[in-house]
Amino acid sequence: RYNFFGGFNGKLSSNMSYNIKASYRDEENKALFIRNNAKSDGTKPADLLGFEFGNSFSVVYDDIKRLSIFAELTIDLSRNLVFGANGQFNSFTLTHQLEAWNSPKMTAEIFGNYKVEKWYAGANLFVVGERKDLVYTSIFPSAISGIQTLASYVDLNLNGGYHFNDTFTAFIKLNNVFNSEYQRFSNFTVQGFQVLGGLSYKFDF
Repeated sequence: RYNFFGGFNGKLSSNMSYNIKASYRDEENKALFIRNNAKSDGTKPADLLGFEFGNSFSVVYDDIKRLSIFAELTIDLSRNLVFGANGQFNSFTLTHQLEAWNSPKMTAEIFGNYKVEKWYAGANLFVVGERKDLVYTSIFPSAISGIQTLASYVDLNLNGGYHFNDTFTAFIKLNNVFNSEYQRFSNFTVQGFQVLGGLSYKFDF
């Protein structure tokens, strides 16, 4: 229905800058995702489909007012190294639902980027706060018995590479360096430590 927002940014010193902003929005029929209950007690009946084991979601809609506050600080430690951190806090006011399902109230990031001549490297540390989902009494059909709190999590990702020239680059990415088996959504455990490396070439037509 509406979205009011504003903020300001500037410099605290010659190498330190900040960005602060806030918004207040009224969203009509916003989609929220809640976990479907499992239709299996651990066995696998032949007539069940793959998404009927508590690993799928339904969509519910609600009119939600959300207040968000975002703040970021960036420091240029040198011409080649930039370091920064940011965080966002959300406050939800719902009309019908008990919670803003699977929506974190807090997210944060610490990041750094380094570049010298043809080498570059970067790091991102993400922090996501607790989320809420439903708990059921037993397997389907069943009633809702309570609210599940999904634990907050931290995820560290690293990347780097070398530019041989303007078109040819070698790169490597390390994701989930802590090898954390956190759940982004209920019953959805993310992959552990991952490594991706390769070569890229830019064609100039």
